Amino acid sequence: MNIETPEPKKFLINPELYQWSGITISSILALSTFCLLIFGASHWYNSLVRPDFGLPLGVLAPFQAISVFLSGFGARIVMGNVSGNPAVTPARKSYSIWLVVHAVWLLLFAALHWAVFSMAVCVVQWGIGVYCIQKFFNVDPKAGSKVLLFLLMTTYWMLLNGMIISLNNL
Repeated sequence: MNIETPEPKKFLINPELYQWSGITISSILALSTFCLLIFGASHWYNSLVRPDFGLPLGVLAPFQAISVFLSGFGARIVMGNVSGNPAVTPARKSYSIWLVVHAVWLLLFAALHWAVFSMAVCVVQWGIGVYCIQKFFNVDPKAGSKVLLFLLMTTYWMLLNGMIISLNNL
């Protein structure tokens, strides 16, 4: 009886290098997040009426940047997983989509100051974040736990964005 074993998957990039892509992309986005929030939105944001829980951007920008950066360590675990686990591909895709949607939110909020549109994108980003965390936990619980701060910051921004819209009649 001749049983054929499937050929191992071939990667275009060495898997040991591929795992660093999550941290690299997250680091670039974290730096962009910090710069856009501090330099692009501080004057506009400080002129708005904010709720009591609306912290100054000098506090929020570093926390947001740190949350994006730390999520890269969870992505490193997922990106470097070559075990054949079927949950890896959806986790990779959902994280990539989450980062793209975060970048869109960042541009709408910090660069263009469109609070209403950024609120809509933030809600979508939150939903993608919940889905992504579920997929990360399916791959490795450590990976999922490293992305939780990013989801918490997304939740905070969603609430803050909604309150900014209502308090400023935008």
